[in-house]
Amino acid sequence: MDNPIAPGYTAYQQATGYIGYNREITDHLTFDGAFSYDMLDFERYNLSYFNEAYREDEYYGKAMWRWRINDRHSVAFGGELLHGEYGLRSPDGPTWIPAARN
Repeated sequence: MDNPIAPGYTAYQQATGYIGYNREITDHLTFDGAFSYDMLDFERYNLSYFNEAYREDEYYGKAMWRWRINDRHSVAFGGELLHGEYGLRSPDGPTWIPAARN
């Protein structure tokens, strides 16, 4: 009797890097900064062919200044940015599967 379940797999790998920086500029002013990179690679192989293979890259940055005016009041100003690139080609997947954005 043949095996009714076709060989296949679903797999992913992820890599993340983060760098943070905190600095006290004066007794009342501090700076916090950060940068990170995240990569997710996904593959699905079913019925002897690749159904999906793609990669996602995300970049994150933050810059924040905090000013302590007095013991009861403080102000923070700065910003955060997240940039994502989705549907990129999988580095381990086949090259004949078109990326989602092509």
